[in-house]
Amino acid sequence: MRQRFRFTMDRITTRRGSLLIVSLMVILVMAGLALVGARGVMMELSQVGNFRAGEQSLRITESGMEATVAMAIEKGDAFPLFMQQNENKLALKDVSDKFYDVTPKGSFGREYSALGGVNFVSVMTLPQDTNRVPGYPVNEAFVWKKYQISTYGYYGTADSTATPADVVRNSSRQYVSHSFVGPYIVGGGGQ
Repeated sequence: MRQRFRFTMDRITTRRGSLLIVSLMVILVMAGLALVGARGVMMELSQVGNFRAGEQSLRITESGMEATVAMAIEKGDAFPLFMQQNENKLALKDVSDKFYDVTPKGSFGREYSALGGVNFVSVMTLPQDTNRVPGYPVNEAFVWKKYQISTYGYYGTADSTATPADVVRNSSRQYVSHSFVGPYIVGGGGQ
């Protein structure tokens, strides 16, 4: 009986070492899984940030396109001359210095101060005169100017090439639109 008890105690003491090794292996596997999970979360956060920058640049491009059309409406007859003087380009600075609210509670939130690059540029091809405009009857007394407007908008540090490592935070989009401005009276006279 005594010998049997002693034999059982020896088996327990030899198993203690293997139990320690197994528990260390379990801890190592759990730490590896935690690292894989943390890496996955970091990748998702990066993708969400990139998506947000992409959406911001899309909204900037949309507002640039709308600002170009609004400028054409506002200037009326003077718009073709205005575009010729500006080499058929319309940028954010041509529309307004305070087009976006860049305060921490403004258009882009708190991270804008770290980025600092928001702009759009609308490039208009030379106008083509036409009297065929969708939704309007053909009239020889009026002419419309047909423009192809390409608006490029960007958000991020795109205007700072000194830090190429910040490329992750840049996003740019482009819209192309065909717009009709007018009507203008044939032979002068205005809208």
